[in-house]
Amino acid sequence: MIQFIGEESERINRMLTNFLEFAKPKPPAFQEVDLKEVLDRTLDWISIPARKQRVEVRKEYPEGKVLIRVDPEQVREAVVNLEMNALEAMPGGGTLRISLSQNEDRDVTIRLSDTGGGIPPGMENKIFDPFFTTKEGGTGLGLSIVHSVVKNHGGTIAVTSNNGEGTTFTLNLPYPKAVMGCFGPVGPVNDRGQGKGGKG
Repeated sequence: MIQFIGEESERINRMLTNFLEFAKPKPPAFQEVDLKEVLDRTLDWISIPARKQRVEVRKEYPEGKVLIRVDPEQVREAVVNLEMNALEAMPGGGTLRISLSQNEDRDVTIRLSDTGGGIPPGMENKIFDPFFTTKEGGTGLGLSIVHSVVKNHGGTIAVTSNNGEGTTFTLNLPYPKAVMGCFGPVGPVNDRGQGKGGKG
């Protein structure tokens, strides 16, 4: 009973967090982090439910640090949302693969793949819409928040369903080029070459 109460408390807390983040999203607080550490923290968070569901988690990281300027808390929340969705798609067990790569421009790509049932045909273009859900009791905000986080970082997200044999989410996050203010970088450069929060 104590375990049930704990799990339900976490579920309710997550729902409230999603509603608050959707209603009043915060601008990203950019800082340089090792993205491998951020992703490892998300895997620590889902380790217990993954073991319970007999889901094997596989990491595919490059050697060395993967440094990028992001809001680590927002990226963590987005990735956890995707990981929890993957676990829900594999109630009888399976494999969750998370891979990370960085190109010469320091842009990064994160891929999360599961071996669940995939996305129903025709739903790929709707899953990021607010309040759209195919899950009983779902809020339909998880993937919408993921999309917002990626967009606010100047990135892109794509989803592919492998004909009922799993789903892959691909997140591309650019390394923001910042304008130097008196207190350091003030944000990523926009289309006019100005930093957010600065006047160029």
